[in-house]
Amino acid sequence: MCGAMIQMPALPIIVINLDRDEDRFAFMRRQIVERFGLPITRHRGTEGWALTGEDLIYRKTGRRAALSNAEVGCLLSHIKVWQRIADSAEPCALVMEDDVHCADSFGDVVRAVKMDANDLGLQRLETMQARVTVSRRPKEAGLKHQLQQLHTNHAGAAAYVMTKAAARVALSFIQDFGHPPDTELFDPQRGSVRGLRIEQWVPAPCIQDMILVKAGHAAVGFTSHLEPDRLDYRNGKLSRRPSVVAQVKQVLRPLYTSLFSLALAPSGRQRVEVPFG
Repeated sequence: MCGAMIQMPALPIIVINLDRDEDRFAFMRRQIVERFGLPITRHRGTEGWALTGEDLIYRKTGRRAALSNAEVGCLLSHIKVWQRIADSAEPCALVMEDDVHCADSFGDVVRAVKMDANDLGLQRLETMQARVTVSRRPKEAGLKHQLQQLHTNHAGAAAYVMTKAAARVALSFIQDFGHPPDTELFDPQRGSVRGLRIEQWVPAPCIQDMILVKAGHAAVGFTSHLEPDRLDYRNGKLSRRPSVVAQVKQVLRPLYTSLFSLALAPSGRQRVEVPFG
């Protein structure tokens, strides 16, 4: 495998931030630069309602015509960061959105990341506090965190490490996209991107502000630019208010997870909830 292995803090951290969200970038600076002593680079986010030229053509072409302005803006913001990574001299970069809370272990995990420029992998540092299927045997283990291969969908694209090779692969699929970047990258059933190995840090050192709010924890209270307009909400695949059936499933889920995890054991996999911490 070509390319030298790297160990952080050489890893660039790119934060996607809209011009109108100066408070969010200040929030990220306080956390990452002041708290952990890690440098960050701001990437100017794309406003989906103000597209021109090739961006506007991309928005109106193919399945993307069904997406909201916010979804297309988010999608184009990530695509442009991928191009930036593909063109960079650095082997990889940590891509972050600007409403992410970082656990005390964030700096340790960032410095523990080891990825080669030609590695066709993505490492997720974020959790939606969802239950997912991962490998039982971790690739990396240090401190309280383990890096495990992810085998099922885990939504969210607010904190992930992408290599140059992975960026080039993702860019080769962008004409097929009809969903936000988290679905296209991390949903093996609906996503367009193929050929990448997705790995998850468990526990995850990053979580979006809105997820903390939903879990009843202290948060800043940033309003999601994307969630209210997601296509999945508009076509009924997601519900803003959980049904009675969904609430019952939530109560029974821990038992189901344990049983499912036992059934997966012969395949070397397990079902876990990815905590934040």
